[in-house]
Amino acid sequence: MKANTVSPRRAVRIAGAALACGLLLLSGPALSNSSKEKVIQIISELLASDASEVKEQSHLVDDLGADELDVAEIVIAIEEEYNLDIEQEDAEEFAKVNDIIRYVDSHAEE
Repeated sequence: MKANTVSPRRAVRIAGAALACGLLLLSGPALSNSSKEKVIQIISELLASDASEVKEQSHLVDDLGADELDVAEIVIAIEEEYNLDIEQEDAEEFAKVNDIIRYVDSHAEE
């Protein structure tokens, strides 16, 4: 039985067609559902928000009302949950929920 493979050239053509039809979103690498759900849970618990109000595109300060102390507590909780040591420079880049999810996805050990 022949494996289903697509040549790189054909893959580029398929992706181009999907992009043209609006079927392919170029928003970066796919986010892990488990880390996404856990990060949202952590944020909603620390900010006393309903998890359904916390979206990937939610801005921590503007949309969720977090202050500097809240963001620091979120960073600490993420470090503890995923056994990470998040540098201050990295933490300062956390403006939206998906910034944190992407960081976790790229730095947490499986």
